[in-house]
Amino acid sequence: MKKIIRLTENDLFRIVKRVINEQLNYNEIDKMVKYVSSKWKDTEIEQNSAFIEILNDNGSSIKFDIQKGVIIYDKNFAIDPKPINLKSDFATFKTWFDKNNNYNPISGF
Repeated sequence: MKKIIRLTENDLFRIVKRVINEQLNYNEIDKMVKYVSSKWKDTEIEQNSAFIEILNDNGSSIKFDIQKGVIIYDKNFAIDPKPINLKSDFATFKTWFDKNNNYNPISGF
């Protein structure tokens, strides 16, 4: 049996607007991943439907957690910074990453 749902124009507009707002900007995430990879040099990238994780050779990682909607910086042997929203723009991410990144690919620290 089919179920018919009637929507007003306002209901439809509200639903479409919500769907658009909930979508992630994958171009921004791609820029962020490339930026971290360029700063860390020796990296390994793991990806599945729930997250993208970039690991460097000293054990630190950046995790783009799609399910939780946050970017987590797990620093090896240091205090982890507060996660930021996954919907952040590239400039916000770059500032956050540069402020917290103390990794030197030459020395390993």
